[in-house]
Amino acid sequence: MISDDFYALPNGPVPTKMYNEIKAVKEGKSSVLNDCIEIKNEVNVVPLLNADLTYFSASRLECLSESILENKSLGFKELEL
Repeated sequence: MISDDFYALPNGPVPTKMYNEIKAVKEGKSSVLNDCIEIKNEVNVVPLLNADLTYFSASRLECLSESILENKSLGFKELEL
C-alpha cells in the first residue's frame, strides 16, 4: 500500500519515511504532512483531508473496514499482543 523501508522496532514494523514525517509534525518541524495531519494527545494521528478511496480495491477497503471494526475499541496494550 505504500513504498517505504520498514524497520523492526520494539512494537512492530514501522515504515521509516512515514514515521519520520509524522514525528516532524509532532515536533512542530517542517514536513510534507503539515497540511494533511495533526497530532492529538501525543499519539493520535488525525487526518485533515478526506481519503481518496479510488486508490484501493473493493477487497482492500473491505479488509480495512473489517480490521477497523474488529480493533477500534482496543487499547495499545491489546493491539501489541
